[in-house]
Amino acid sequence: MKGTVEKLKTTYGFIKSDNKGTYFFHISDFNDNWEDLRTDFELSGSKIEVTFEVVKFSLKGPRAANVSRL
Repeated sequence: MKGTVEKLKTTYGFIKSDNKGTYFFHISDFNDNWEDLRTDFELSGSKIEVTFEVVKFSLKGPRAANVSRL
């Protein structure tokens, strides 16, 4: 599935998918360099495109796994 990182915190974030769903993801779900993602997200102020798989629900709602930048 494809989407964009809409919100990013120290160890987790939220992805808005192309189908308009919102998915929680943790730093452990991200396949690339987390610090690069945080820096790019903060500096650009733009939404970063990613691909991901949907897994079980978490306490924060639907969860994304295997998250990678496009």
